[in-house]
Amino acid sequence: MWYNRGIADLYAMEGFMPEISRFHGIKIRMYYDDQHHPHFHAYYGEYVALFTIDPPALYEGNLPRRQQHIVLGWAEVH
Repeated sequence: MWYNRGIADLYAMEGFMPEISRFHGIKIRMYYDDQHHPHFHAYYGEYVALFTIDPPALYEGNLPRRQQHIVLGWAEVH
């Protein structure tokens, strides 16, 4: 995988990324880093997942199924 940070590292990074949206207990964060493909991070409780932007798709981590579908729906609209 081209993105090789662990889940603990992603939680540590959470405070350094701007929050761009919050809904249904899910926080969406994103920052610019031209070394990686465009993506955003979704946080829900103890879960962390990374999603590509175009097309919207889960590529690392996990969320409960319902929250994953909500995030993908949000990504399609935005």
